[in-house]
Parts: sequence; structure tokens; C-alpha cells
Amino acid sequence: MSIITVDAAGVVAVQNGVAYAAIAGGATGYIADEYKQYTGGNIHLYISMLASRAVEPWKIVALLATRAAVDAAAANHAAELGGLVAGAGAGGALQVNAAEQIGDADVIRLMNYARIAPAEWGDAAAPAPLVTAFAPVNLSPALTTALRKPDMVQWAIMCARITYTIIAVNGYGLITSAHHYRGQAARAAKRTMEMYDMISFVKEMGATVSEVASFLFHDCLHYLHYESVARLVNANIAAFTAKVASTVLKRLPAFPGGVVFVARAIVCRRLVLAHEGLGAIALAITNSNKDNALLALHAAILVAPLDYNGQFRPVQLAGNTAAINNVVSYCVALFGAYDAVVPRSNDEDNKGPTGGPGVRKMIEENMAVYQNAVMHAKGVAAAVVFLPTANYFATISA
Repeated sequence: MSIITVDAAGVVAVQNGVAYAAIAGGATGYIADEYKQYTGGNIHLYISMLASRAVEPWKIVALLATRAAVDAAAANHAAELGGLVAGAGAGGALQVNAAEQIGDADVIRLMNYARIAPAEWGDAAAPAPLVTAFAPVNLSPALTTALRKPDMVQWAIMCARITYTIIAVNGYGLITSAHHYRGQAARAAKRTMEMYDMISFVKEMGATVSEVASFLFHDCLHYLHYESVARLVNANIAAFTAKVASTVLKRLPAFPGGVVFVARAIVCRRLVLAHEGLGAIALAITNSNKDNALLALHAAILVAPLDYNGQFRPVQLAGNTAAINNVVSYCVALFGAYDAVVPRSNDEDNKGPTGGPGVRKMIEENMAVYQNAVMHAKGVAAAVVFLPTANYFATISA
């Protein structure tokens, strides 16, 4: 039954029940059906389907290698991923998006029979109408040869080796731009390929860097549930981060664009607490209301970063606005304290925790707070007693 029908008289009818049944999940449509996670028990059937749809051997190898690595991580989740995924399915398996799984029945449906010779099926004499009744037991000689080539063996090792980095790129992209592979995430992916010397393999396979990077860092593990991926990349689990390439690791934990200032303020706060000349300020802010609120907000963003991404989840962000606005002035004061003791040179406008257009705009909108913080922090650092030097920070953090 069609979701929308128009009868002979031109009357339009909408079948809501059919529409509801057609909803498969939020990620549906982003990748081809054949690239979804295979959950059946006949891997030859799956590989034959991929080959029948003219999927290149390097893509087949990438799919098999990265997913084998994920399966291994799920099986060893206690050591690999800690308690984060312990309750995420049987045996602590990584969470997957139900909309992006295919079984044997789906594979049969996706099979392009015109591309498969009868000899590749379980019964070479099977008539064409009955070919779907037979599962492939062997791969075609040409595909077997392609998968056994030394460069494909090395390619499989490389793809497995960067699997955690792929997950990290996916999570970073989701948090910062509401998409697995966009902007800085795409650039980090390509730099990772350079770091692991994968470019030469790309050229040997006759593909482009952009094509391979997009497939590896978007399509291969798209089926992993975005919530668990976003939580994992910010969880700072040593067994995970130890296997993430430095090109991506330096960007973690990741923060949505609208609340990056929170992470920057935490950096400035650490300097205030550690700076030997700012002891009076450190004493004034410690355990204050605004300081505790900043720490709580920072922790909440790390645990549920997608809730603070306006593109991804605007409703949750709207509900979190009060908590965000509550710490703005205090964060600006911390920026002022930082700038007071770490002078900014003209060529460093976009460097450091107080650089960048977002933070500078916030400072400009709260200039009085910033200037007072700079003045008081300089006075404290220089031991100039012209005011009760900690009073300003005690007030702004109250």
C-alpha cells in the first residue's frame, strides 16, 4: 500500500499507519543499503552481494576489516572500552543503530543476479528463477584473487589499525558539526591517512584520497549508534585513546560550537589555580557557586555532548540555555585573569584559550567584566595592594 494515494476523482488519502511503519531510524538514507552492518551467518553471501553490486575489492576489505575490529573491541569491552558499554547489549557489545543492519533476507533482496554467474552459487545447474534458493558457498575466482593480493592484505591491516581513529573522527564530527564527516573531521581524516602512509595504497588502487577517506571515515562504521560514539570519544578511556591517532586525539574531548567557551574557561581556570601569583584569586573562586556551576556544566557536556549541539538537538539545547548563561560572566572573568598573566602578542589573536572569534566576541559583549578581571588579576600577580584584590573574583564567582 502506498503512503499517499490519489483516486480517480483526485481525492488524496494519506495512510499514516503505513508512513509510521516505514520509519526505520534517524540514519536511514545516508549510506547505501549494502554498506549496512551484516548480521547474518553466511559471510560469503554478503561478500557475493557486495561484488554483485560492483563494490570494489578495497571497499569490501575496508568493510570487513573495520567491522572485525569493532567486533573484537565489543567482545573485549571491559579491557578496551571500560564500563561505558557494559550495559549496551548482549556481552557489552557496542551499540548499533537498528536502522542500519541487514540480514540474509536483505542480502538476497539486494543481490544483483545479473552480475553473478550460476557457477558461483551452490548448485551450478540451478535454473535462473530458482537461483535465490541457493546460497553462495564459494566466492568467484576473480574476487578471491583480488582479495588475496598482498596489497589488499596490507590494506586490511591498515583499516583495522585505524578503526578506533575512525570512531573518534565520527564522534568528533557528530559533536562539533552534527555530522560524522564534515569540516574539521574530514580534514583530520585525511591527515590520519597521511600519518599512516595510506596514500600510496590509495593510488595503487586507482582511487582518490577524497573517495577513500569518505568511505573509511563515514560509510564503514556509520551503523554505530551516534549516542554511544559521542560518549565514547569524550570518556577519556585509556585503552581507547591509546589507539586513536594524534591527528584526532588532540581534538578530544570535543565540544559543540556554541559551548566551546566552557572548555576554554576550564583551561584558564587551571592556570589561575596553578599560578603562584594568583593565589588570592584561586582562594576566592574555589568552591564558589559559579565555579561549581562551571565544573558541573563542563562535566554534563562531556557526558552528553549532543544535547548541547543546536543543530543536532535544538530542544535539549534550549533547555540547557539557563545553565550556559549562568556561567558566561564568570568565564569572561577567567579569560581576563588568563590574559593578565599570559600577555597576547599581535600575531597570536587566534591562539590560546582566549583566542578565536567565538571567545573574542563573548569578551567584547562583556567588556566591563573582562577589563575588571584583567586589572584585578594584574594587581594580584604584581602584589599591588590598591584594592582588596580578591574581592572582584569573590563577587563575580558568587
